[in-house]
Amino acid sequence: MKADFRPPLDNSSIIRAAQLAARWVARLWRRVVAIEISEEDLDRLRALRDQRFLLCSNHPTLGDPLVILDLCRRLRMRFNCMTARELFRGPVGWLFQRMGGYSVRRGAPDRAAIRTTRRLLAEEDRKVVVFPEGVTYEHNDLLLPFQPGVIQIGFWVLEDLEKLGKDVRLPIVPVAIKYLLIGDARPAIASRLPALERAVGLPVSPEGNLYRRLRIVGERVLERLEREFGLSPAPAAPLAERIAAAKDHVLTHVARELDAHPPPGAPPAERMHFLDNALAAYVAEYAQSDVEYERRLHRRRLEVAAPLAGDLRRLYNFLAVSDGYVAAGMTAERFLEVLSQLEVEVLGRQDRRLHCRAVLRVGEVLELGEFFAQYRQNKRAAVTAATAALRCRMQELLQPLSEMGTPLAG
Repeated sequence: MKADFRPPLDNSSIIRAAQLAARWVARLWRRVVAIEISEEDLDRLRALRDQRFLLCSNHPTLGDPLVILDLCRRLRMRFNCMTARELFRGPVGWLFQRMGGYSVRRGAPDRAAIRTTRRLLAEEDRKVVVFPEGVTYEHNDLLLPFQPGVIQIGFWVLEDLEKLGKDVRLPIVPVAIKYLLIGDARPAIASRLPALERAVGLPVSPEGNLYRRLRIVGERVLERLEREFGLSPAPAAPLAERIAAAKDHVLTHVARELDAHPPPGAPPAERMHFLDNALAAYVAEYAQSDVEYERRLHRRRLEVAAPLAGDLRRLYNFLAVSDGYVAAGMTAERFLEVLSQLEVEVLGRQDRRLHCRAVLRVGEVLELGEFFAQYRQNKRAAVTAATAALRCRMQELLQPLSEMGTPLAG
């Protein structure tokens, strides 16, 4: 994959058609049969109609942009959206650009994406959508650490506004999306869980505790991964510690093979993005060469890259997996989220036949300009404080939505 930038090429007709089609695509692709947004939440955004603002949403699934598109349709507003560079391929990439999307290389400074965001917000007073977690993770009740680059860009926008003689204000609107199952999930669990148990060589116990059975499957999968990676955890090591060690092993191994150096102390999601980019650059270096020797080097690099890419894909499946997520809130939604991730690892696929509804909530606006004086004094501290404030507001939005999950008896 080349790392060249894909700018927004807004086309009013395509944007309108995409907004109208979003509900139907969500229904066919993600089984989302309803998208619920209250008038109160819509009014909160309508009040910002004539202003620039940054809309930040959680990002549990690949279907989240469809929910945002339907929000745009109801508001009759146009947004630009920062989107992962790897999605700009073929006809889909062509469509994304004309819908107002533009590319960003995750996990690495992308100067073109930064310049475009600053121009859209500061010079053109546009509205921009960003997913600050930077990756989908299929765990709807969790938030991954936010990438601080989102807030840093916001402060650069404030600096640009000051230079332009404009009002130094940038509202940041937190949005939370929650997917709730429709109907009884127990028949699906009753068929899918035994299939997973058999696939990992476990006896099927239909009358056993559901959470215990799911946890045993997870432990069996983790044991196989540890054996494959050559890891030997201490006999009494907590499951959470073993999961973290397996994630770190994959990231460290890929970084070593590529001689890449992710930012020290970066969370797993940021390290994964960095290594995705490093792997793409490694493969692309000789991809277009007409020199026979360099073409041979390219073929060798493809052979080296294939298993590393496979390891990163597996890490993606387990990025948000942690011990106790289901037990902490025993709902059908959480149970099926973890079950689905285990299906992808063990079976190479997941079953998505259950219908759901998407509920979107809009939080209290965070005015980044209120942090600008602090930013002048200590840039890093201001970025950290504003990022934490945004994440806190989104977490507050998610909490009551999480409580709407469908209870599931153990």
